[in-house]
Amino acid sequence: MNPVDARCLGPKLNDLDAELSTVHGGYGRFQGQIAVDAPARFPLRQICRLMGFPEATEGAAFQFSTERGHIADIWTRQIGDQFMRSQLWVTGDGYLAEKLGPVTAVSAIQIKDGALCLRLRRMRVLGIPVPLVLAPRVETIERGQDGLYIFDVSIRLPLARAPLVRYAGFLAVSFSVSA
Repeated sequence: MNPVDARCLGPKLNDLDAELSTVHGGYGRFQGQIAVDAPARFPLRQICRLMGFPEATEGAAFQFSTERGHIADIWTRQIGDQFMRSQLWVTGDGYLAEKLGPVTAVSAIQIKDGALCLRLRRMRVLGIPVPLVLAPRVETIERGQDGLYIFDVSIRLPLARAPLVRYAGFLAVSFSVSA
């Protein structure tokens, strides 16, 4: 069985940069580097902690793994001694759902020029629907370049200028291209 993101993408998986196809097309473990911007204010820092986001760090070693779980795929992100785990599955209407702590985000996957973007369609917190007008703004971009899977994820509260949390970095990807 293919990973949930490959099932969600279907034939569009071939439209991704090679590095993205490698990560999203199978299960595996990858290493790279990450920077995390987290809020300095206590209440916002606690919200991030409850959701499972890591603390602020700059240029930290980053390990990312995907595996098939019993019901959903498991994504594990290790930043130093911090772990961020989420469960992913395809919804009945073909969107990608990700559960991280008490939050479930349902997103549409969009591909443009080989890069991947997620667009939030629905959100639940503790199982309660959140109107999109009140939901955080999630900006996700993933692209491949020179054997690196480059990612940038920014989550901001409505009406806020600065992100609640932002993490960006890269994963080294080994792949072979057949002629």
